[in-house]
Amino acid sequence: MKTDVFIGGGGIGGLTLALKLAQRGIQVILAERMAVKAPTYKGELLQPKSMQIFDELGIYEQVCNRSNEIKVLDMLELSSSLQVKDQSFMDYNVLPGKYNAAYMMHHEELKSVILKAACEYDNFQYLKGTACKGYGDKTAVLQKGTEKFEVEAQFFFGAEGRSSVTRKAMEIEVKQTTYNHHFLTVTFPRANDFTDGKIISTYNRFLGLFPLPDDQVRSVYLIPPGDYKQLKENQSVIFINSTQI
Repeated sequence: MKTDVFIGGGGIGGLTLALKLAQRGIQVILAERMAVKAPTYKGELLQPKSMQIFDELGIYEQVCNRSNEIKVLDMLELSSSLQVKDQSFMDYNVLPGKYNAAYMMHHEELKSVILKAACEYDNFQYLKGTACKGYGDKTAVLQKGTEKFEVEAQFFFGAEGRSSVTRKAMEIEVKQTTYNHHFLTVTFPRANDFTDGKIISTYNRFLGLFPLPDDQVRSVYLIPPGDYKQLKENQSVIFINSTQI
């Protein structure tokens, strides 16, 4: 297989790059190792700059129609006794022009919109369930199931994320930072009038509530250092009690 550009990784970044190149008549092959939808919530709050990029790519309306518009982020700071200590707002309405809002959209839904737009171009090829295992002389070494093959290209882009085969091939070392806190993400039904976001914080805790389309809310809770083990134990007790009930 031969192409102008090979992209390893079919996340939002890899797909956006592929679409932009395909629209300019460049031959693109993109390999995505995941064969099913990823259980991930990253990158769901789309900021105005991202919306401007999607508009330039011709998918602005599709993104808007499948997401929840957020005009204001309400930020509450609570005291140790959970009384409101301070309140502020991130108001997107103050931004001039067209891009004056943020949008909450399911991660996989956004990927499907970008992929569908890219597949409209004959010079784009999507290899689903195909992993990039390394690089040869001007080739990417790929594997799909037990089958191995190579793609020859002029340019190679690594969009694989943290575990990047491309970065490893370039001998680029990344110093990873390990944090001693965790995040708990839960999705639950939302009221019809809850359309803007809310962030509630104390000196050692954080709770973000971000409304999604389809009458859902995505919550993100910062678990303080040292509390994760206790939370898991409590979760087991709650589950047992609810089962008994």
